[in-house]
This record gives sequence, C-alpha cells and structure tokens, in this order.
Amino acid sequence: MNASSLTRQAVWIVLGASAILTFLCTTVGCQPVEIGRTKPWWEEIEFENEGNQFGAQEATSNDESSSIDDAEGQTENADGTITLLAPLPEYLVNHLHAALIDQDYDLIMKQLVAFEAVELYKMQGRDPNEITQWLAANRRDVVQMLLRMNRGFNSTGVVWEKSGDTYRMKLTGRTAQGMRFTILDLTRENGDFKMVLIK
Repeated sequence: MNASSLTRQAVWIVLGASAILTFLCTTVGCQPVEIGRTKPWWEEIEFENEGNQFGAQEATSNDESSSIDDAEGQTENADGTITLLAPLPEYLVNHLHAALIDQDYDLIMKQLVAFEAVELYKMQGRDPNEITQWLAANRRDVVQMLLRMNRGFNSTGVVWEKSGDTYRMKLTGRTAQGMRFTILDLTRENGDFKMVLIK
C-alpha cells in the first residue's frame, strides 16, 4: 500500500464520518452549544451567612474581581464629597458592586440609578425608593450577577445589546448558570453610565 492509497482512504473515512454526523444531526436535531470562559472553582463566591457579611474574597478592597482603580473611578469635589465616574460600563458595575457590599443605598440612588428609572417609577405612581428596597431585598443575587459580569467583560459570557439609548449587558451560557438575575440595562447620562433595570 503506497502513500497516495492511504491518503485516499483517510479522505474517504473523513467524508464518511462527516456524512454520518450530518445525517444524525438532521434526523435527531443537534443544537449548537455555546462555550464560554469558565472560572476556576476558587473564584466562585459563596456567602458565609446572611446579613452584612459576604465571602471573604468578595469583601476585600483589593478583590481580583475589581478591574477598576478606585482613584480612576471617582473624583473629589471642592466640598470634600466624592462623585463617582462611570465613563465605561465596567465602572458602573464596580461602583454598584461596592455600594451593595457597603449597603450604601443612598449613594446608589443619588449617583448610580438613571434619571430614566426614577421617572418611570414616578409615572407609575410608585416611590422611586422602591428601587433600593428591591436591591436590598435581592442583594445577594445582584452582587453575584455583578461579579460574573465584571469578570466576563472580555469573554463570550457577557453579551452586549443596544436599543436606542439603552444598553443591555446579559450573562449567557455557562456564565448565566445558576444565576437568578442575568440582565443589567444601562443608559448614559452626562457621559456616565447609570443603572436602569436589573432582571
């Protein structure tokens, strides 16, 4: 048996395998599988108990999940107050995560929630403070979603969509597995990203 004969046999084997796979996929109905970036097991955040304390990895200020330097994401005003900056969505995710860890709902309402969201609540005859009440009640799940979003900005696990002036960040595939919330809607106000909705 010479080399050309072996090559022809290899080609026929590959073609035969392709034909079998095509036949099986058309008769059985194959579904595409999305493969996302996975995290090592030690990066998964587990909550140690209810209340104010999150897992130790999450509570540290030098958390690996934080990709934004605090000095870059804020500015100090003449009166000593701090204004949070969110020129990129990553900044908003980081600020929202930190404020939820600190349970600083006043800061969230004043600087991170979009005017559009507040107006929507008012138009429905609802108190805009329900936004922070909802965040407090769902804090654990929202923090886990934000951590996965922050780690997945450069992966296929976070999908970006744009509709008008609203941007949507969505966890997909394996990144979304086990998550209660997977969507963060954002908008831009005066050059900074603000939170519109979490679902």
